[in-house]
Amino acid sequence: MLDVHPPHHSTNTWRDFFIHIATICVGLLIAIGLEQTVEAIHRAHERRVLQKALVRESEQILRDSTNVDTGETVRLKWLRLYESQVSDAVRDHRPLPPPSPRPAIVVWYTPDDPIYTAAKSSGKLDLLSDEDVVAYGELAGLIDHVLKHYELYGTARTALDTATRRISFSKPPGNSPFDHATPDDMKNLYDKLVEYEQAVQTFRYWARQARGAAIAMLHGERDLARINAAERQFDNLP
Repeated sequence: MLDVHPPHHSTNTWRDFFIHIATICVGLLIAIGLEQTVEAIHRAHERRVLQKALVRESEQILRDSTNVDTGETVRLKWLRLYESQVSDAVRDHRPLPPPSPRPAIVVWYTPDDPIYTAAKSSGKLDLLSDEDVVAYGELAGLIDHVLKHYELYGTARTALDTATRRISFSKPPGNSPFDHATPDDMKNLYDKLVEYEQAVQTFRYWARQARGAAIAMLHGERDLARINAAERQFDNLP
């Protein structure tokens, strides 16, 4: 708050009065200018801090989405092999073999953007340029899709695990619980395998989209059309 103090002595002439008014105005302008300068310096500091935090978050998104791609590509190969085994068993009217060993686990974490989300909710995106706001908003939209399809991925995985366990429930002893799987058991298992495969594919698709966008943005790209093109760079990978 700016305080304006009264003069210590009375003004006797118009000249004194105008000098006093001019002194007050100059003082106010200096104070306002200093206040705005301090505010501008503070906003510039906040902008640099936010930009660095968003770059670090984009780097983490790139690492996480790359690991998702690697891990889920291996999982898809296993799922398709398992589907083929179930399909062959149904076609040839023979017992269902035990599932192939699951692939080695590739540890990954779901890509997320808590820094962007916090900045948006607190109104700090106003610190960024329009180009940054649009670019990071695009990446955030992709992350929303990743998180949505990760939930569907988890639901499909749980359904497959449940179907597998039901096959071995209350079955007579034998070399494998799968020896006594009924046609209905195998059909249900096959359906759940296909549903899980589709969920994995879609989850991986959006992770790849986020991966492509993160790569472009970390290279300084802010043109939305070019970011969109970068998102599709992994579409043709197996």
